[in-house]
Amino acid sequence: MANLLSSDLYDEMDKALSSYNSAVDTYVIVLIVFFCLFAAAAAAFMISFSLNLKKRAEGQRAVNAKVMPELRAGGFEPTRIFYFCDRATFKKTDDCKQMLAVNSERRQLALIDYESGSWRVVDFADLLNYEVYENGTMVAEGAGIGGFGLGVFGMQTNHICKELRLIIRVKSADRPQTVYPIISSKGILNFGVGKNSQIYRACFPTVQEAVSLLQVILNENKEEAS
Repeated sequence: MANLLSSDLYDEMDKALSSYNSAVDTYVIVLIVFFCLFAAAAAAFMISFSLNLKKRAEGQRAVNAKVMPELRAGGFEPTRIFYFCDRATFKKTDDCKQMLAVNSERRQLALIDYESGSWRVVDFADLLNYEVYENGTMVAEGAGIGGFGLGVFGMQTNHICKELRLIIRVKSADRPQTVYPIISSKGILNFGVGKNSQIYRACFPTVQEAVSLLQVILNENKEEAS
């Protein structure tokens, strides 16, 4: 009788162990499948992200190749060009970077809309203001006659930059502003860039440099009007 009980107990333990091993095997298989799917999704995202950056850089290069000859054909010869490093072009040549062109002799700016591929030339006197937004917060502002401007960059405590854009406003009912998106906020998987990263350290100073010029122009406009 004891032997029979021992045999039955052994069978039950063996069944339980087999069931446990089967459950573990299923769990491991599920983990492996999940990991493979996650790795495939991550790889697809990185490839898509890289292709989008390449597409943006090539698009900006195409706009520049079109705009610069048209500007010169219209008599606008840049005396200085501000090249904005952005996420897509911070390691690339200037011909694919967003541009703000200046002709100091004619006192004009060439503003380029890279979304539409259009451009326009405006007089210094028609510059109304500029604003710089980072993560949805205005960090710099300059205003024209009768306005108020910060003139310097405010403090941002967030250590991740998901958005950085420069807005230039001019006297125009048709197109009152031109936006230069440096770090884009588009996309549900926008993880941003760290402020200590090489990308951010390349991008931000190019915006500051252009803003310095815009502030000088606004100050001169105020002096001439006073």
